[in-house]
Amino acid sequence: VTSSLSALGDEELGNGKDKNSSIKHALESVCDTDWAGCEKSRKSTSCCHEYLDGNMVFGYSRNQKGVSLSSTESEYYGASSGCSEGLFLKSIQEFISGEGSVNMVCRLDNSAARQLVLRSGVSKIRHIEARMLWLQDKAKSKAFSVAGISTVWNTADLGTKGLTGERINMLLYMVGVVDAENGFKPVGEKEFERETEKQASKKMIRSICESLAEGTSRTIMNPDNVKL
Repeated sequence: VTSSLSALGDEELGNGKDKNSSIKHALESVCDTDWAGCEKSRKSTSCCHEYLDGNMVFGYSRNQKGVSLSSTESEYYGASSGCSEGLFLKSIQEFISGEGSVNMVCRLDNSAARQLVLRSGVSKIRHIEARMLWLQDKAKSKAFSVAGISTVWNTADLGTKGLTGERINMLLYMVGVVDAENGFKPVGEKEFERETEKQASKKMIRSICESLAEGTSRTIMNPDNVKL
């Protein structure tokens, strides 16, 4: 069942394919982490969904072994785990379809974690374990690229924390889950449509507000409106 990652708009690669090539396959590692989610141990929970050409082929939800001191650290560890699985799947697909045939993208909704993956060294976040810095080397060598994803459309949110029933159904629809007892109808289609309309309305309101603010600014800065 094809997933609904096309709903990501500018954030998706386009029907699961690389826009710059009709040959390459697109492997997307969509990662998310709930920082210090366990009330007893304060360990974080990471989840990753692996999509090949827009279809989910693998997913997991795991507790991190150590206690992270910041959300950026926990997100980075989650990305490290997700990318290791993604690189393994990439090697399998390239063994089948040929070397260099897969374009891998790691998608994170945490901007600080994205910057850390693309950076060299730990900078001010010195408490990150040095053994985890291999991820930066892989990113630097172009083994994969790093891209953002809105938290609203991050399907990996399913495996990190408790969610409302409506959001669970909406994300299940994006993953491609169907109800076998109901004629194999997609789960959460209505919830997905409501969320899509909601985000479209927000985008429209934001655009109107920006236009009004720009118009007000021009009116204020216009010399003809200045009275001495």
